[in-house]
Amino acid sequence: MSAPKLEVIGLTKEYKDGAVIAVDNIGFAVESGETLALLGPSGCGKSTTLNMIVGLEQPSSGDIRIDGRSVIDVPAGRRDIGLVFQDYAVFTSMSVRENLAFGLKIRKTDKAVIAREVGKIAEFLDLWDCLDVKAAHLSGSEQQRVAIGRTLATKPSLLLLDEPLSNLEASIRPVVRRELRRLQQELHLSIIYVTHDQTEALSLADRVAIMSYGKIIQVEETLRIVERPGHVQVAQFLGEPPMNILRGRLADAEGGVAFVCAGFTVLFPDCSLPEQVRERGPNKQYALGFRAEDLRLISPEQGQWQGEILEVEIRGADAVVNLNFRGNPLKSVLPGEFRAKSGPADPELLRNGCLAGLALEPENIVIFDADSNLRLESALVRGSAV
Repeated sequence: MSAPKLEVIGLTKEYKDGAVIAVDNIGFAVESGETLALLGPSGCGKSTTLNMIVGLEQPSSGDIRIDGRSVIDVPAGRRDIGLVFQDYAVFTSMSVRENLAFGLKIRKTDKAVIAREVGKIAEFLDLWDCLDVKAAHLSGSEQQRVAIGRTLATKPSLLLLDEPLSNLEASIRPVVRRELRRLQQELHLSIIYVTHDQTEALSLADRVAIMSYGKIIQVEETLRIVERPGHVQVAQFLGEPPMNILRGRLADAEGGVAFVCAGFTVLFPDCSLPEQVRERGPNKQYALGFRAEDLRLISPEQGQWQGEILEVEIRGADAVVNLNFRGNPLKSVLPGEFRAKSGPADPELLRNGCLAGLALEPENIVIFDADSNLRLESALVRGSAV
């Protein structure tokens, strides 16, 4: 079995003699041809991690391996890593052709090879018609393509992208995202994509690593991490809107176990619960997670429990309804076709201050340990809201 393209093992970065820990004993791997997104808020350690991988910063401890070989003592210029920053980093006084050729010229590559490689990159990135145009005259998205192309021309073993779309206009970002995905698929690149934008991470990456306060709290396949968050923090960070969280206790009930929180009850057959729950101690607290899409609004008379409508946010065809359930904030997403119908969710009844009946679709409920905030072994459980 071949080694991963990149392995990060117990990587730590400390400042001020250990008083500040920017990156705290993290580990992950990137397979050949895979895109991994490092996702988290500003200051969580993403860029510091990237700088250590590329060799711009020295780790306090841990190891970094490329194709199975440690590169800790290898200078940045010899790690065969391409890095693209958020600020385009093109030479505006040079033409596109000169920018694309820059890295190859530094390596004293033969002129014929440079011309051939520049032509390939220009054609692939649709820059052929502007090869002799000064970079200063290009749009932001064109400049970012030039920056990516200049890096690709050197054929790096690993490509690192640090917030590459953050300085682009919102209307341009989807276009560049599609181009990046096409690059990854057609060139079979191994990529680490650093971002605070979950839309970018989820649309571009094969897997996502969530960072918080210098730690990686979950690494998961993109298609699974939103529905199967491994930590309360992940549940409340991912998704638009993020997952609803209610904290309460579990009590024995007829036919199973009931989660109880402020008058809200969900009944689970005992056999559907993970072993840790069945062997719970007295007064053990848990957190229940469910997506806003799984919380339905019905008429107050039909609902077993009710919430007060605080605000209705119209987001295109859909609407997000912000609710107060006995001091607990909840969100519900109403699809456009549902909002348009007369009945319990008629827009006239979705006014601030009104009561709405609440019904929970139990199929995708997640249970977390309230002490560790970790998802319990059996991530998704089935039950019935009562």
